Amino acid sequence: MADRSKAPVTLAEKVRAFLKLGDDGKVQSFFDREQKKVERSIKGNEKKIENAVYNRDVKLDAAQDSVADAVAEVENAYHNIDVELIKTNAAQDVFADTFWGNIATAEAAVVAIETEIEAINEAYEETAEACNEQITKLTARLNIITGTETEAKA
Repeated sequence: MADRSKAPVTLAEKVRAFLKLGDDGKVQSFFDREQKKVERSIKGNEKKIENAVYNRDVKLDAAQDSVADAVAEVENAYHNIDVELIKTNAAQDVFADTFWGNIATAEAAVVAIETEIEAINEAYEETAEACNEQITKLTARLNIITGTETEAKA
């Protein structure tokens, strides 16, 4: 007589065995679902990096245009002298404050844009670093649940 304790008896048991819904099948189903979630998270972080690169490049292009304009304004500030305002020594003394003030303002604009460029690059680096850390962590987890970590060590 066959041992009936190991063979599926009812239709439900047969379907469960066929669909691998026993404990092993449930565990495998769980890991398959989690693997998909982790892979989606990795892809999401990769997309965040791609978007950060694009956004950085767009902002840097605009900032580079602005810095070029600001540098031209500094040059203009040195050349922007109205002869009517400097006819006398007294008038020259009065105009000197305006002259140097215009130059200082133009130079400050260049420094502000250069600071903005540094901030754009730092923001990108922080985003990329955070995403890469997540990708590394998620990849390690994925390797563990898929068993590729133990294959790599062997």
